[in-house]
Amino acid sequence: MIAGPMITFDAPVVVALAPLVAAAVWSAAAWARRSRLRRAAAWSEATARIARAAGPFGAPALGLAAGLAAVALSGPRWGEERIVTETRGLNLVLAIDISRSMLAEDVKPSRLRRALREARRLVQDLDGDRLGLSAFAGTSYILSPLSVDGSALTLYLAGVPLRWWSTFVIEERFGFNRTAPKTFWTDLAKGILLAVVLGGPLVAAVLWLFAITGSRAWLWCWLACAAYMLAVEFVAPAWIMPLFNRFKPLGDGPLRQAVLTYARSVSFALEDVFVMDGSRRSTKGNALFTGFGRHKRIALFDTLVDKLDTDEVVAVLAHEIGHYKRRHVIQGTVVGVLHLGALLFAISLLLDRAGLFAAFGMATRPVYAGLVFSALVLMPAGLPLAILLHAVSRRHERQADAFAATTTGSGDRLARALKQLSADALANLTPHPLYVLLHYSHPPVRERLHALRSAHA
Repeated sequence: MIAGPMITFDAPVVVALAPLVAAAVWSAAAWARRSRLRRAAAWSEATARIARAAGPFGAPALGLAAGLAAVALSGPRWGEERIVTETRGLNLVLAIDISRSMLAEDVKPSRLRRALREARRLVQDLDGDRLGLSAFAGTSYILSPLSVDGSALTLYLAGVPLRWWSTFVIEERFGFNRTAPKTFWTDLAKGILLAVVLGGPLVAAVLWLFAITGSRAWLWCWLACAAYMLAVEFVAPAWIMPLFNRFKPLGDGPLRQAVLTYARSVSFALEDVFVMDGSRRSTKGNALFTGFGRHKRIALFDTLVDKLDTDEVVAVLAHEIGHYKRRHVIQGTVVGVLHLGALLFAISLLLDRAGLFAAFGMATRPVYAGLVFSALVLMPAGLPLAILLHAVSRRHERQADAFAATTTGSGDRLARALKQLSADALANLTPHPLYVLLHYSHPPVRERLHALRSAHA
C-alpha cells in the first residue's frame, strides 16, 4: 500500500523540542510550588496545610500544556495531501476535507462544492467503477457570529465541558459549589440568548460599518461600540442581572441602618441596598454597587451577610464606595473605551493588508474574516497591556482599602473581613510575584493586611 502522510509539520524541530519544553516547564513549576510551600510553612501551620492541598497536580498540568503548545506552534497540518491508495477492490481513494473552512462563503461556489465537482469529474473519467471516499474534518475554520456554519456557537459550546468540570468537580471538591445542574444549564441558555439578542446586532453593525464607511470605519465602529457599552452599563442592573440572580431590599435592622449611616457620612447617595442570592451558586461572599448618579445601588451577597458582622460588612462596602469616590469606575470606563478605539484602529490598518488574508490562504478579503485574523495577529500585544492594566487595578485596590480604613476610623475592620473571606475562599496567601504581575487584579491578601496595619499603626 502506498500512502501520503496524513500529518505534517511546518517546523519539525519544534515538535522534537516539545518534550524538552514540557520537562522544563514542569521542573520550573515544581520548584515554584516547593518555594511556595516553604513560605507558607514559615507563615503558619494552617497556611502550610492549605498550600499543600492546593494544586498538587499543577506542575504536571503546566508541563503537559507547554508540550501541547509547542506541538501546536510547530504548525501541524492534517489532510493537506491527497492520499492515493491501491488495494484490492478499489481503484482510487479520495480524501476530502469537510472542515468548516471548506464551507466558508468567501468565494462562490464554496471550496467544498468545488472539490466535490472535481471529484465527480474525476470519477467520470476513470475506467474503473470502484471508488473509496474518505471524508475528514479539519480543525481550521473561520470564526464569525454571522457565518452560516455557526462556528461562534460551536466555540462557545466547546468550553461547556470545562465549565462543568470547574463547577461540579473542582469547586465541589473544595466545598464552594452550590450550583444545581438545572441552574448551570439555565445560565448557559440565558447567556447564549443574551449573546444573540445583544451581541448579534452589534456585530452586524460593525461588519456593516467596516464594509461601507471606508477608511473611517474604525471611528464609526468605535462610536457605536462605546455607545453600546455605556447603554449596557445603564440597563444591566435593571434588566440583565435580575435574569441570573434575585435581588431583594435589605430588611430593616442594625445592618441596614449602619450601611445607610455610613453612606450619608461620606455623601454617597443610595437608591437602595439589596441582598443578592449568591448562595445559589457558591459559598463565596462579595459585594458590589451598580448604577450612576441618583440610581446607585449596593448589592450584598447573602453569603457575605451571613459570614461577616455588621462592622465588617460596612468596611467591605466602604472599600467599594472608595472605588467610586476615587473615580476608579469612571477611569475604568474611559480606559476601556480608549482601548477599544485603539484596537479598532489597529484592525482597520490590518484590513488593508492583502498579506494578512494570503497568510490564511484566502484569495478574497471578506470583512468578517479580516476581523478574526486581525484579532489573532494582535493577540500577543494583549499581554503587555494586561500587565499594565493589572498594575493600575492593584493600585486602585490599595487606594480603596486606604479610603475604607480612613472613613471607618480603623483598618482593623476591613482586615478582619479580608481574613475571613480569604479563609473561606482558600485564597493563596503567598502567590509568586511573577504570577501576581501577570494575573492579579488585586494585591495579595498579605500585602493588603500589611498596608492596613501600617496605615493605622
